[in-house]
Amino acid sequence: MTKNHIAGEWLAAAKASPNISPSNTSAVVGEYARASAIETERAIGAASDAFPARSHSAIQARHDIPEAAALHKLQGLVIDDAVKAGTNVGPVADESQLEQDLQSISIGQAEGAKLIAGGKLLKREAPGFYLAPALLAEREQQDSCGAQGDFRAFCHRDLGQGL
Repeated sequence: MTKNHIAGEWLAAAKASPNISPSNTSAVVGEYARASAIETERAIGAASDAFPARSHSAIQARHDIPEAAALHKLQGLVIDDAVKAGTNVGPVADESQLEQDLQSISIGQAEGAKLIAGGKLLKREAPGFYLAPALLAEREQQDSCGAQGDFRAFCHRDLGQGL
């Protein structure tokens, strides 16, 4: 069942949309939660209600929230064969993509980012190039992390755009 996070609670979604594998367009690898109009209004209201307190909170506290949320999400992911039930993340497309992903992680680290989680090769029963999604943090905004297309999903401060 897919859920939306509204006002601090995970609520069952009214509908779901399929997440189609880009490497095998006949494979549905998951579902995206879709909110109803009422759920959307409730989420907007909750965000509006939270804004005053959040806008006056400490910068470090606001900084830490996305990192903690991303880490929690990454720790719950099942990385396996894309067609296997329960899988959240399948293998990368090919060896070239794997090398590009590993190089992007290395670039982020060379620019001062700390690898918080993931970024490691994984062995699975089914053949493929399995890479645990990486979470990088503590980097400078002006570096190239996130400036390389899909690599932004690996970068902590780009979570709003990438994850």
